[in-house]
Amino acid sequence: MNELLRPFENGKNIMIAGETGVGKSVYARNLHNQSIHKNSAFIQLNVASLSASLFESELFGHKKGAFTSAVNDKIGFAEQVGKGTLFIDEIGSLSLSSQAKLLTLIEEKIFYPVGSAVSRPFRGRLVFATNEDLLTLVKKGEFREDLYFRINVFFKKLPPLREILTSSLIREILAKNEEVQRCSKVFSHSAIEELLKVPWRGNFREFNNCIENLLYQSESSLINAIHVKRWYELRYGNVEDASNEIITTYHEQMDKFEEELIRRGLRANLGRVNQTSRYLQLNKTTLIAKMKKYAINTSNLNIALS
Repeated sequence: MNELLRPFENGKNIMIAGETGVGKSVYARNLHNQSIHKNSAFIQLNVASLSASLFESELFGHKKGAFTSAVNDKIGFAEQVGKGTLFIDEIGSLSLSSQAKLLTLIEEKIFYPVGSAVSRPFRGRLVFATNEDLLTLVKKGEFREDLYFRINVFFKKLPPLREILTSSLIREILAKNEEVQRCSKVFSHSAIEELLKVPWRGNFREFNNCIENLLYQSESSLINAIHVKRWYELRYGNVEDASNEIITTYHEQMDKFEEELIRRGLRANLGRVNQTSRYLQLNKTTLIAKMKKYAINTSNLNIALS
């Protein structure tokens, strides 16, 4: 953490990259808590869940009457954060129009609430995160090159859990897990060895969900390998096959999982994009882009639309 602490405390932009679930928000909060600004606000804004207009309203605030539902003035996160830390997650999902306005905030340290011609100062610190390859997005014209270089000043890549997980780390995580302590259950050596075989596509998020599931699904006070195998097989199939997967196919596997998730969501909502967006808690623009990526349309979902 020390490698980024000094530039962070001096107002330099920090970029954290890594797969979904590796702990980017935890890293950002720890950076904030270890800094001289720890007593100031820490505000997180996830871009992927917001439309362009909602993002700008959340970040910059808005004036009464700026749009139909703006019945009162609203103070945005850029003002609320004060001298604290503004953590902007999934920055790669930001629209090009919003990217231009974010660039103004970064370069000039000012912002304009939606519907206002009067600028306000920005005094906070910025930390960004992404699970995408921003340089690839730049080459595709989906991400501004000038913004890329402005936010990518100090960079930290967090490794996926499968690359760093050891039996010692598992024991350390379990020792700090409040649920484990509350349930008074013990993970056997065989259970820990079985946990090491799992590819952990969802990284720490999936790992923590697994531990919680094992604690409450197992009636025994001793959790063994069979419990871990049962948990995995109910979700993905045979854990032995998973342990032999080639790591380089990770992104292909994630793409297949994501495509199937979107297809199921659309089927469940009879192909209606708006409803599916809410159902999956996925921004509509992002959902449509992913449907194009996987060549998904309502005519090939085998559903009867009403």
